[in-house]
Amino acid sequence: SSTEAFHPRKRMSSDASNAQGAPTPENESGTGTDEAGTVEFVSQCMATAARLRALSPSTVTRPAFVYLDIIGLGWPCRAALSVAGVEFDDIRVPLAVWMGMRARDFVAGTRPLPYDESPKAATRTKHVPFYCDQEVELQHSTVILRYIGRKHGLWCDPASASPLDELRMEEVLAHTYDMLFHYTGIFQHNQKALYGMKPEAYHRAQLEQFNAEHTGGYHKNLLVLQ
Repeated sequence: SSTEAFHPRKRMSSDASNAQGAPTPENESGTGTDEAGTVEFVSQCMATAARLRALSPSTVTRPAFVYLDIIGLGWPCRAALSVAGVEFDDIRVPLAVWMGMRARDFVAGTRPLPYDESPKAATRTKHVPFYCDQEVELQHSTVILRYIGRKHGLWCDPASASPLDELRMEEVLAHTYDMLFHYTGIFQHNQKALYGMKPEAYHRAQLEQFNAEHTGGYHKNLLVLQ
C-alpha cells in the first residue's frame, strides 16, 4: 500500500494475500504434504473472502483497491492513485485464490471449497478490479479510473470543459482499455499453469502486423504505449 504501487511489478509485502508461502500457480500447494497444502490453500481462500466482504465505505479508513497479482487492468488504477499521491491498501490476490481453485483442481473438475465461499463470490459483481473508499464502492477499471480522475484533478475540469473535451477523455480511456484487455492478453502470467505461455514469435507477429496496418496517428501511439 502506497505510491510505490506505480511500479507495475512491485509486490506489497504487507499484503496478506501475497505472504511468503502463499499458493500461486507456481507454488500452489504451499508447504508440507499435499493434504496440508490443500488445507492451507482453503484457509487462505476463506481469509481473503472474509477480507473482501468486510470492505465497505463504512469500514475502510483509507481507499482499498483489489485486483489479481498481475499487471493487467489493475495497473492503470494503481498508477492513477499513485500519481494523485493517495495512500491506499493495495490488495493483490493470486488467481487460484480468487477462483478458489488451483490448476490441478480445474483440470480434475473438482473444488477444494464451494464457489460461494471463494473470494470471487465475495464481491458484488463477482469481478475485479474492486475499489472502495469512504464514499463509494466501485467495480470495473474504467469506472474506477473516471472516479479517481474526477476526485483528484486528473480528469478534465467540468466547470470549464466542453462536452467534446470529456468525450475525448472517454475516448482515450476506451482505447487504453481495449489495448490492455484485448491486444496481447493480460492474463498470461496466470495462464502459464493451465495452458503454457504463448511463444515469443506469436507476440512478434502480432506487433509486426499491427505496425504494418497502422503507420501513424494515434494508432502508432497506442503501439508505443503497449
